[in-house]
Amino acid sequence: MIKNLVYNADIKRISTKQSINKDELELIQQANLSESIIQQTCKRIFEEWLLDNKLKGMFIQIDNGGKASIAQKVKKKLEGTVEGMCDVLILVSNAEGKTYEAFIEFKRIGSPSQVKPRDSQIETHNKLLELGYIVHLTNNTVFFKNSILKEITLYFHS
Repeated sequence: MIKNLVYNADIKRISTKQSINKDELELIQQANLSESIIQQTCKRIFEEWLLDNKLKGMFIQIDNGGKASIAQKVKKKLEGTVEGMCDVLILVSNAEGKTYEAFIEFKRIGSPSQVKPRDSQIETHNKLLELGYIVHLTNNTVFFKNSILKEITLYFHS
């Protein structure tokens, strides 16, 4: 089963199995990675996927305010930064002009309380959904490859 969010307990359960598959091994290897490294890895996977599928696209890091002083946060808000905005916007198009866009919130593997989106993230994700955009939440490359990229591939082949 492909899960968008994998927790420490999942990693522990996988680690105790007699035999594990390639995806499970990948999850074990990601257990202690930072959110940034997971996101960077997904960017690299996305770029390779674009080439393999003869598509054009962008994997765009979004400034969501992050860690900043109060003065910097005020300035960023005035400039249009939205607290709780997703980490990444992906844009994809094919030669015929068909387009796809989705927002992705990345987390790291951890306990449920460590992985849970903040209230501002949930609020912003819901606004994006109300506007008709696709929003994904994940903390692992397995879901990114086997669910998000598969969904986009099916979209372009439909």
